[in-house]
Parts: sequence; structure tokens; C-alpha cells
Amino acid sequence: MQTNKLDAMEARFRSLEDQLSDPSVISNQNKWRTLSKEHSDLGEIVTLYRSYKKVDKTCKEAVNILEDKFQSDLHELAKEELKEAEKMKNELDKQIHFLLIPKDPNDGKNVILEIRAGTGGEEAALFAADLLKMYLKFAENKGWRVELADANETDLGGFR
Repeated sequence: MQTNKLDAMEARFRSLEDQLSDPSVISNQNKWRTLSKEHSDLGEIVTLYRSYKKVDKTCKEAVNILEDKFQSDLHELAKEELKEAEKMKNELDKQIHFLLIPKDPNDGKNVILEIRAGTGGEEAALFAADLLKMYLKFAENKGWRVELADANETDLGGFR
């Protein structure tokens, strides 16, 4: 876990919250928009990191109870709590590592996809139609907007 980097992100997130509530920033729409976008980009990872820190604290408390011989009546409960907390901690760690992957600058941009039937006649045209259906379904599942610019359909339902 890259705690130094995540701590810096959390500090920046708090700083952005303070700046966004400043009236001088609110009156400057361009600056407010830029800061709001950065705040939004950091929001999910900071929320997960805060949850991770809480779960980590729970793990440490459970370990302390297990090490304390005077609290033996709580050992079973602490074992269960530690097991659940470790599971949650691992899941949060995976999510945080995924979010730490740098964003591609093209992620928010549009795409033009061209599908053409290759050599093979009607069979290739039918395959192109299957590809189109597959990509349309994929885009629908992702919640993307799709516009069909042009299509040359064959008699059997394929595309040239």
C-alpha cells in the first residue's frame, strides 16, 4: 500500500474542499470548474482510503485483544472480527490499487469504430453484422451512447 501517496491525495482532497467553499473561488467559474473536477477525481479513492484506514484500525484492535491474556472471553469475537476485517482490507486494497492506475488522457474522448466485411462474401458480411451486434451490446452494458453513422446492409442481414 502506498500510504504516503494516499495521504498526500487525502490532504489535497481536504485542501480542495476548503478552496471550493471559498467565495472568491466560487465567483471564478473556470477555477471552480477545474477544482471541482479534481475534487471529483480524487473523491472515490479518498473514500476508499478512509475506509481502508478504519478497517486497518479494526484489525489492529482485534490483534490487541487476541494478544491480551486478560480478555480471553473476547478472543472468539476478536478472531471473527479480524477475519472479516482482513477480508475487507484485502478487497479495499485491490480497489485502491486499481484506482491508482494512471488515467489515459483519451479515456473521456469519443471513438469512431468502422466494421467492414473482409473477403468471404456473404459469410464475411454476416460476421461483420455479428461484430456490430457485439459492440453495440458492449456499449449498451457500459452505458455509452452509440450513433450509427452509415451502414450498407446485405439481403441476408449482413454488412458490407
